[in-house]
Amino acid sequence: MSIDLVTGYAGSSHITAEKVRLGNCGIVGNADYVLNTGNKFAATIVTNNKVSIASGDAMMQGAHISIAPGSTEDAVIANCTAGMYRNDIICLQYSKNTSTGVETASVVVVKGEAGVTAVDPVVTTGDLSAGDALHQMPLYRVKINGLSITSVDALYLLCNQLSDIKNSIKNNLQFASGWSNQWATSYYTKDKFGRVVLSISAVANATITTSAYVTIATLPEGFRPSNPHNYGLAFDANNSGIVSVDVLPDGSVKAIPIGGNTDIRTVKGTFIFDI
Repeated sequence: MSIDLVTGYAGSSHITAEKVRLGNCGIVGNADYVLNTGNKFAATIVTNNKVSIASGDAMMQGAHISIAPGSTEDAVIANCTAGMYRNDIICLQYSKNTSTGVETASVVVVKGEAGVTAVDPVVTTGDLSAGDALHQMPLYRVKINGLSITSVDALYLLCNQLSDIKNSIKNNLQFASGWSNQWATSYYTKDKFGRVVLSISAVANATITTSAYVTIATLPEGFRPSNPHNYGLAFDANNSGIVSVDVLPDGSVKAIPIGGNTDIRTVKGTFIFDI
């Protein structure tokens, strides 16, 4: 029987690394990624001959590679020649013993050639699904000037968690009664720094004459500021006037006419705040 419940109990050994890798590829993709866990393999220059790689997880063509929390792996950097430059590449390496089939992972350094200008060395690219016995995933470029490391530059792709991807989606703003979109769809989302981005292009069903705050919309939990935020912006009721917009910790988005103006008809602006 060719069908298999991979994550189910079968009464006999049936879960293979290949099956798990294929499932991971379907979820994450079949490239190489550092996952958003632990210290994400943060690099620390210990000496001019050693770079420490902190804890983290990688998905290498579906293969899960991990440095345990609280642990590190050392990448040993050989001396260059005084007055010369060199680039080394720190890699996560997958290898397979073709005789026994045993697969292992390690941190390796692919050494470049010293010269008057530095050039990246060539790393080995394999295809795990095709059975290749060696594949190297670049983590960092180590730039060396003579006997000194001058920088360690990240080369990897960071794979965001599904919750991060969800937060980055533009969510349609739900208006209070009497308000709707005008020239564009109003939305809220989060930027890569975790800040809320609120974009409003709203129009009231009719001009509101008031000296008090009017609720335009309410943001859901997870997108509300911890402290009140106040903004002033132009709006186009009769092409004049200023409206002040407040975003409050309870999620309410309120507007009030200011500067001698008493009317609100439209509210437009983009607001960015921390939560």
